Amino acid sequence: MMNSMNRLRLGGLNSGLDTEAIVRAMGAATRARINNNKRRVLMLQAQQNAYRDVISKLQNFQNTYFNVLNQNNFLRSSAIFNRTKASVFSTGTSGSEELRTPPGVTVSTAQGAKTGTYNVELISNATQAVLKGGDFGSDVKMDLSKIESRAGADPTDPNEQHSVYYAFSIMVGTNARNLVVDVKAGESGVDAINRVLLDTYGTSNTPGQGIVSIDDDGRVTATDRRSLAFSDIVKMGSTQDIAFEPLNLKDGVNSFNIQIGDTMYSVPSFNTLSSEFLTKLFDEHGAFLSKDDYVEAELGRIMGEIRDEAWENWNAANPDVDSDARVQMRDKAYGIWLESERVRLGDPDFEPVGGKDDWIAAMSDEEMFSIVHDDSVPKTGVGSADFYRLSAEADYDFRVNRYNLIATDLFMEITRPGYEAWDDNVDAADKRDLAFVWAVYDQGNRGSDRTNAWDEFLAVKSSDFADVQELIRAWETDDDLQEEFAEFIKDDDRYPEVIHFAVRDQFILTERAAFGAYREFIYPTEAGGMTYEDYRTSVLTADEATVHFNTSNFKNEIENLNLPAGMSIEVTFDKDIDGNIIGAKLEATQGTAKTPVNFAITSNKGTANDFDIDAWQLTAASVNVNSTLEDIGGFAFASNGTGSLTINGVRINVNSSMSVTEMMNAVNGSSAGVEMTFSTLTNSFTITAKDHGTAGRVEFGSDAFTSGFVSRLSLDTNPVTAGSNLVLDINGSVIETTSDSYTLDGTTFRFANHVENGTKFRVEVGMDRSAATDAIKNFVNDYNKLIEEIFGMTQERRATGGYHFLTDEDIEEFGMSDRQIEQWETMAKKGLLNNNSSILSVMSSMRTAMLTTVTGRDGKSFGIFNITGNAEFGRPGEIAIRPSTDYKKNGMLEFNEQALIDALERNPDDIINLFTGDNGIMATLQRELDRAIKTTGAPEQRGILIQRAGTATASATENALFERIKSLNDNIDILQARYERQQDRYWRIYSNMEKQFASLNNQSNFVMSMFGNMGQQ
Repeated sequence: MMNSMNRLRLGGLNSGLDTEAIVRAMGAATRARINNNKRRVLMLQAQQNAYRDVISKLQNFQNTYFNVLNQNNFLRSSAIFNRTKASVFSTGTSGSEELRTPPGVTVSTAQGAKTGTYNVELISNATQAVLKGGDFGSDVKMDLSKIESRAGADPTDPNEQHSVYYAFSIMVGTNARNLVVDVKAGESGVDAINRVLLDTYGTSNTPGQGIVSIDDDGRVTATDRRSLAFSDIVKMGSTQDIAFEPLNLKDGVNSFNIQIGDTMYSVPSFNTLSSEFLTKLFDEHGAFLSKDDYVEAELGRIMGEIRDEAWENWNAANPDVDSDARVQMRDKAYGIWLESERVRLGDPDFEPVGGKDDWIAAMSDEEMFSIVHDDSVPKTGVGSADFYRLSAEADYDFRVNRYNLIATDLFMEITRPGYEAWDDNVDAADKRDLAFVWAVYDQGNRGSDRTNAWDEFLAVKSSDFADVQELIRAWETDDDLQEEFAEFIKDDDRYPEVIHFAVRDQFILTERAAFGAYREFIYPTEAGGMTYEDYRTSVLTADEATVHFNTSNFKNEIENLNLPAGMSIEVTFDKDIDGNIIGAKLEATQGTAKTPVNFAITSNKGTANDFDIDAWQLTAASVNVNSTLEDIGGFAFASNGTGSLTINGVRINVNSSMSVTEMMNAVNGSSAGVEMTFSTLTNSFTITAKDHGTAGRVEFGSDAFTSGFVSRLSLDTNPVTAGSNLVLDINGSVIETTSDSYTLDGTTFRFANHVENGTKFRVEVGMDRSAATDAIKNFVNDYNKLIEEIFGMTQERRATGGYHFLTDEDIEEFGMSDRQIEQWETMAKKGLLNNNSSILSVMSSMRTAMLTTVTGRDGKSFGIFNITGNAEFGRPGEIAIRPSTDYKKNGMLEFNEQALIDALERNPDDIINLFTGDNGIMATLQRELDRAIKTTGAPEQRGILIQRAGTATASATENALFERIKSLNDNIDILQARYERQQDRYWRIYSNMEKQFASLNNQSNFVMSMFGNMGQQ
């Protein structure tokens, strides 16, 4: 309902009465009740905040002295009372013994350490096994043989004044530059490079030498020790010839760069396909094979080649198999064949013409071997009849569509250790193909409706053809990828087709897009402008499709490179007399005049085809901690940029994008037990065993990646320096340990690496009461502060003068300024907890807890009044802790530190029991604090202050004050609704009255007008 005070209402226009004032006055009583309730809500909210302030103070006190994690103040534990300390004495500069710890020596004591004296001599300090690598960049050189020296050319001869241009890239620190070197007449290649480096990076203090320079051997150095990486030098020219034979290219993604001036243009990655790839997918009519035809052809080829390889390898591995074994194999094969023929013909007495001997003479060993399905032939050597039998069964069962388990068995046989001969002789591509077949059919032949889950999986991974190719190549060795695919199909009834067909489908999509883009180039409009379907199914042979696809991709990416305005690169193809493309020429020009432009072309690392051009790769000569492993180069990473090295038997995964820091973090964070560091000054790595002595080791694995890693970082330059054990003489006993420290009866002696052998010192281990003394002193001070603050709140009186809490209506009515409001509310908040019985009860209980007693060793009660000074020092009557005799201090404690120190020396056991016992001071005080401020459990089980006011986070809506505030707000809502109804009723009454006055006025006006008219007549 709209508030009546916010309505625009007009009254008194006819009656002359102030209707609004009258109506407002008639609702004044209800409005006053609403305002009074709002004041009470504000007062209760302020009181709740005051309660919570008390709760917060008690919680802070509890967290400081009753938290087991706060060991320096946790007085409920005897550990703080039983600490020990070690005082170390050694010979000082004066030549006499003094309180002095030798540099690099650390002596510490643990809980319960035995007191006593230790005379210590370091006989032999512990060392760690260390491997210090060499300068791993010292052999990194630029190949200067690629640059022409023109030192013999005459610079005054006009015919010799031209320059020869070269390009290379360099990164100094994080500053990467592409540089052009113009070798002038009379100048050597080294001089020309140094001239460009001098112009680029500035001069050093050595005359004629730059901050960055190259020597005659091709080594590049920076005098300020910044990291360095550079590429090999490449000759520039306005034309560049590259090897481009479209039918001899590899499947995959190609990537290379073109440098013009100091700008490097990255040619967009483009795909190429091998002739073999499309030949597999085309039939003799130039149309794509069906899936079924492709599957059968591919599996047949693979199985047939494996069968041939198996037979050859078996024979090679078993040259001494006697003739009896072969006769046995032939007899078995004949028996199997004869039985199958009799079943086929339905003639149990069938015999072949010529008998067994003619049959054997007509069959080769291989053919008979493929018939054998048992273990007749001995299993000796690398191969076996069983191995070949599996091959034959796989081929046979494939043709009747039962290949799933056989293919799996075959794959497991040929990949398990022991078949090295097969492994060495079978082509890697065939192994990969077999892995694809196994991976697919291992999923099982669980139904005829097999959808292409692998295609879907690849589509999720990437729709890019290049990524598909890379994923498929990685399948055989990438366990994570196989697991990811298995997870993809785990709960699905869909199963994949042969993986090569996924590539075929991806090729069609990619090639279809390429056809659209290159259509005009391949088939000009005047040639008929054929459709894609015509293009791929009826016109092109596999070789023609390969040529068109590869040349179109290459030419399109080069000629559409985003170059400066007016500049272009044209691609032309060289052909032999038969019209076959045997190379490509790139020519760069500027403007309509086609002015030649010098450029260099380089391939990128990982490109499928390098076209016999130089590779562009920054090779690190020196690095910093931000350099990546790719910057350093030379590691045997997999195609996806990953690898793992082995240190102390632990495999550590690294990747090419890791920085030196990240790589060292991976090593140091592993369980290999070593610490790897890098020095920019020496450009070398150091690996140190974390364990000291003979227990520490630095040992590398013998795998190829680790060996290459060690070699690339020059970690094989120096041998490992073995660690030595720590040897000590303590009180005449010689002790040897593999650690850099030794602990005796709770006292630990630790020695830094630089401590000299022969160092001597004496250690006095005694009790350390300072921790307990400091904790008790802090406890007393904080307890007194708590008493002072909380009692100050309960003793504060309410302000006189009627300072109620201000509502919005009060502020509007009084017309108060912000300053006046602030002063008023300060007075209103005074004494909110005055004589609060709940708080006073809590504080009384806490004071009583401080007077808790326990039973002492003498059987008598022992409390804080018994903690007295030592008579030996003339302080027998001095009490360490006692309540103040000033009643105004409300039981605050007085503290005598020296008396406490004396008492702890004289009677520690009773004092410890008084503070730590289950019925001691701290336990009793803990129970009283829980009774006041416990926040857990059911509402009725929480502390009395929590039940009263709650906290902002615990019991915020489950406390008495919240319920009272809620009740008042509900009452305010009821009164507000009543006030609205009153206002509406009174307005209706006075509105009706105004209507009556209006009617009377109209009648009066009519009568008057009638009289006026009569007078005129």
